[in-house]
Amino acid sequence: MADTKVRPGSRVTITSRRSSRGTETPTGRAFIVGEAERGLGPTRVTSLASYERTFGGRSGGTAALYDYVDTAFAEGLAEAWISRVVGPAAEAASVDIAEDGNATDVLTVTASSPGEWGNDLTAVIEHDGAKFEVAIEWDGDEVERFKGLTTVDEAVGALDNSRYVTAAALGDGTETPEAGTFELAGGDADTSNISSTEQDEALDRFADDLGFGQVCAPDWTTASERGKLVDHAQTYGRVALLDAEEGDDLAALQTAAGETDAREAMLVSTWVEVPPIARGSRRRVPGSALVAGLIARGDVEAGTANNAPAGNRGRARYCIDVVTPFTDPDDLNALTEAGVNLIRNDRRAGGVQLYGYRSLSDDPDWVQFSQARLAQVLADKFGLIADRKLFHTVDRNMSILDGLRDALKSELITEWNVGGVFGETPDDAFSVNVDEDINLPEDIEAGNIAALVTARFSPFAEFVDIQLVRVGAAATV
Repeated sequence: MADTKVRPGSRVTITSRRSSRGTETPTGRAFIVGEAERGLGPTRVTSLASYERTFGGRSGGTAALYDYVDTAFAEGLAEAWISRVVGPAAEAASVDIAEDGNATDVLTVTASSPGEWGNDLTAVIEHDGAKFEVAIEWDGDEVERFKGLTTVDEAVGALDNSRYVTAAALGDGTETPEAGTFELAGGDADTSNISSTEQDEALDRFADDLGFGQVCAPDWTTASERGKLVDHAQTYGRVALLDAEEGDDLAALQTAAGETDAREAMLVSTWVEVPPIARGSRRRVPGSALVAGLIARGDVEAGTANNAPAGNRGRARYCIDVVTPFTDPDDLNALTEAGVNLIRNDRRAGGVQLYGYRSLSDDPDWVQFSQARLAQVLADKFGLIADRKLFHTVDRNMSILDGLRDALKSELITEWNVGGVFGETPDDAFSVNVDEDINLPEDIEAGNIAALVTARFSPFAEFVDIQLVRVGAAATV
């Protein structure tokens, strides 16, 4: 791809160099795509109740996303952006309403999002002398009422505040709609015809300005669907949490891991079981839902994205069991070597827990997923710092370069204080260069300034070797 500079703008490039020297971005945020009862998105939710208010309940084909969100929040997720997938012919339910005393339609009321849910909506118009009221009913219950209206235009303005419908004038807006009860119809999510195009549309709603986070999709378990998540992560500076098909065996998981070479991606080995709703059966959820919660929890506890929420730190709070357990030592080693991250139910160690935190990169410098996440987080933060330097005058003292260096060092010192970057001192852990060797006079004359940051990312321990030596009872120690 050509190296095209877009002006005005800034650029952050991530590379690796062996043994190189060297607020708040909500790093635990998740971006989740799936089928829901209603809504469209992207919409920020902070709990299962918050999700239900916008996207509805667990009905029909929406259980996968509902259970995924439920599990992730129960395991520690604090913030998610949701984007709903609908089919190409999806329609929102609607109804046209005529003018009072005239057969001409003057007002249309439309459900706020596509889907069959809108067919249970009703608009009730009641006249009160010179004024009228509009009540919105859903499934027979009144959920909203707007009073003191005199014209269609006023009704349209009032319904702009509705959580359930929108409205538009069909005439000049000065008319009064007729009284009556009007049922909305024609709503259809067209989920049976969802294709790759609609998946792309839902994923692309997660724009760059929403920031860093983990992108995931509970229904996307094919190679092409996993590839979409990886492509999105690489394009938007995020990371992807990937799942295989429920029940995949060792060979299938090895194949799935071999499809991708990306430091921005992590593949989870198995699905998990979570508690039933009411007296139903246990629900089966892709393992990345647990990982999304553990990541958010771990980032808060560690103060950095460069942490491994696995092992003792990766114990589940909500998950009861795993769907396809792997216990044979050879299988466990083979999965780890392939880059597959295990979820195990080891009752000696406290139950269900994540037991691996590897990326799908073939580059040994980027095998640990924590380091890939830290790289993306720093890129996100450095990009914001660079943006703040745009349009500043470059004076003869080069104060803009001093300010850029100080801002970058400040972020890195924060990471050093919490162990995200490794070194006895900050100077051992990282370096920031804005000197004339990378800021040549001709580049500055052209309006270009640059910084080179090198950093040692702290690794996590992946193998502990303890040797137990027995000596005789009479031996002297």
